[in-house]
Amino acid sequence: MEVGSSSLPRSTITPDDLIPNNIIWLNSMRKQVENYFDIASKVAMSKLDKRSFIFGAVGIRNDGRQVRAINSPTEFPNRKAHVEYKLSQKLDKNAVVYIVRIRLLDGNFAMARPCSSCMKLLKGKSVIKAYYTISNYEWGVWDVANNTDTYYTK
Repeated sequence: MEVGSSSLPRSTITPDDLIPNNIIWLNSMRKQVENYFDIASKVAMSKLDKRSFIFGAVGIRNDGRQVRAINSPTEFPNRKAHVEYKLSQKLDKNAVVYIVRIRLLDGNFAMARPCSSCMKLLKGKSVIKAYYTISNYEWGVWDVANNTDTYYTK
């Protein structure tokens, strides 16, 4: 056998061959993300709040259990009022979180990317990924291990 050769059969795959699978995967991911964002929205809306925005979050623990949290109004800045902090108290290792921010003026999604303090907290809890709203048509995914963000549009 020559160096670099293989006894496995070879097939030629073009980028066009991959497109249908990528579309199916992306549609499946989009439905899952939208489902959890919907749950987090309902959690956020479950509490009356006089601020201009509210946060809600859903975490999927490694054992498959779903946990939820909402943020709290405070007179002074307090990281313990952040939805990520409250959710982190219920998470285990390798969890995935979904965070929404809703503007009460119009009910639209807004930027919900965790602040640097909450990012450290989620990383310390060994969260795998954090999905967050950007707008009604966009969301982001923070890959905790690589500290990278990927953005998706509808």
